Amino acid sequence: MVKLLLCAALVATSGFVHASEKTPPLADIRIQQLEIRERVAAAEGAYKDMSAAERDQILRLQNDLLALIAGKQSLDELNEVDKVAAFNSLEWIKAKVTDSEDQRVVCERSRPVGSHRVQRVCATVAQRRVMQEAAEQVIRNRPLCGAQESCRGN
Repeated sequence: MVKLLLCAALVATSGFVHASEKTPPLADIRIQQLEIRERVAAAEGAYKDMSAAERDQILRLQNDLLALIAGKQSLDELNEVDKVAAFNSLEWIKAKVTDSEDQRVVCERSRPVGSHRVQRVCATVAQRRVMQEAAEQVIRNRPLCGAQESCRGN
């Protein structure tokens, strides 16, 4: 049953990444989350080895997600900020269920330098960590100017 729910989670969340794809009905997401909620509350299946804090966090995210989609029939009724929040909540829950935190996709809205257009940028936790480490490496390896050397052209 957990594998079936995970497949449903993958199908449910795949529509967020590509706007051109048809998004799943929110009724399916609600049903899926309520089924997961029962197992989390009972601490059974994939949730039996989770800490109480992790289970509580799943329940909090589900509360937020269910409140966000309350009264809506389609994801198209949500604004972009709410779509990103819903996607991130679903991905976090899926990562906890599958114990694959590095594969969790996180989206954020960002404005590229020199542009007024906001874009949604998505990457896995592992990809974000690699980008962060690469940026830190660039900063650590940049040349420092001292009294003996010229910094022109660096």
